[in-house]
Amino acid sequence: MKSLATVLLLALAAGHAHAADRERVQVRIHCSGNSADCPAPPAPPAPPAPPAAPAPDAAHALPAPPAPPAPPAPPASPALPAIPPVPPAPPVAAHIPPVPPVPPVAAAPGVPPVPPVPPRPRIPAVPAAAHAACASKGAGSELAWKLGEGETMRGICRKQGGKTVFALREYTLDR
Repeated sequence: MKSLATVLLLALAAGHAHAADRERVQVRIHCSGNSADCPAPPAPPAPPAPPAAPAPDAAHALPAPPAPPAPPAPPASPALPAIPPVPPAPPVAAHIPPVPPVPPVAAAPGVPPVPPVPPRPRIPAVPAAAHAACASKGAGSELAWKLGEGETMRGICRKQGGKTVFALREYTLDR
């Protein structure tokens, strides 16, 4: 372990000597065995300071350029002529007959009638064991409860009346 620390210090010192030539420093630590025996990585070096701006020399300074001239004003637009009024609509012809009613459409032959809507499935009550399983979980936890072969309830645990209870979100019945 001491030899590893010595090698690391020498590597850091050699890297620091070349840091003036490069803009970044790399430190690599290879430690095998128990990770508790590995030394903590060193703190990253501070970034270099930006170069200072040169001081302005009054003798060689150039004067500011003059402001550009203002753009010319746009030409005045000519007046538009008046729009003539819209002519009145022609009178409704009294001789146009009304549209006859559309006859009812007969059912297409060979098409069976639409079956009635099936009754809503019976959803059993949430068992007390599902509520008890949620009592030990935090609010928002997901829970799946198997009622029997091919019958499953899925939901989340939520706070209700100071207790954590099972809230049903999905009931699956595969038979």
